[in-house]
Amino acid sequence: QVLQACLDQARLCGLTRIELESRIDNHRAIALYERLGFRREALKVHGMRFGDRYHDTVQMSLLLD
Repeated sequence: QVLQACLDQARLCGLTRIELESRIDNHRAIALYERLGFRREALKVHGMRFGDRYHDTVQMSLLLD
């Protein structure tokens, strides 16, 4: 609900494109983003680093009406 409220506010502000990036193993988050209309655009190998470990990421976007 919070993310949907943010997207609604973005529309009101005139934004037309929203981008985000998530760890590829964060399946629940990616599923949520896809339910809200986000589409996968790219895979980044070692896109994030936490401590001494790298994680691949997926870049996603949503085009707003």
